[in-house]
Amino acid sequence: MLDPSGAPVAGAEVVLLTEGDRDDSELAAAVTRTQTGADGSFRFEANSPGGRRFAVLARGFAPWSPSEGRSGAFSGRITLSPGIAVAGRVKPLAGKSAADAVVRVEGASVTRWVAVSEDGSFAMSDAPRGKVSLVADAGDAGWGEAAAVLPLPEGRSVTIALAAPAILEGRVVDAKSGRAIPRAKIETQSGLFVRTARSGPDGRYRLGGLPRAPSASRWTSFATFPS
Repeated sequence: MLDPSGAPVAGAEVVLLTEGDRDDSELAAAVTRTQTGADGSFRFEANSPGGRRFAVLARGFAPWSPSEGRSGAFSGRITLSPGIAVAGRVKPLAGKSAADAVVRVEGASVTRWVAVSEDGSFAMSDAPRGKVSLVADAGDAGWGEAAAVLPLPEGRSVTIALAAPAILEGRVVDAKSGRAIPRAKIETQSGLFVRTARSGPDGRYRLGGLPRAPSASRWTSFATFPS
């Protein structure tokens, strides 16, 4: 891992994912993390041939990931680009607060989520350059998205207005017997957005905080049954 001058970048976080970049506690994809050493190198002790991908996150640099998924070993020089600073404010729904919202930048690569301050403001310094979307996720308190081209003109900031989220509710049952299936994993996805839940003892599930169209014009949903 190198910076633009060719010097090694130590302490960068390298994240290896098997299914996606979710962050849902027990429902999360299997994630393995490591850090680059003093010489900028990194190594995962184990890998699998099936669809793994990785991302590099380092303070002061834009996130990096391969343009295509790779399996097995990866070797080569990775040069990180300087991160772009961006600041703004999350505008909450009437009667709601944006204090629990998180924000990230989605472009050629995806940044970490950053927490919003009590007054709704946020700032980050590791965003990618170019056309991006700034996404704010406040769960049931709303979802918002704003387009931008980074870097912003000097003195400019971004306002992300939260919109009322959608809710997906249902029940998972056996197709033949009609009996409820508890502990089924339900996942819905649109682009980079993912929500997961488990069905309860009666087979019922609830997925809240979903962005409405046009942010999520195409949804894919499926259930994975417990063994």
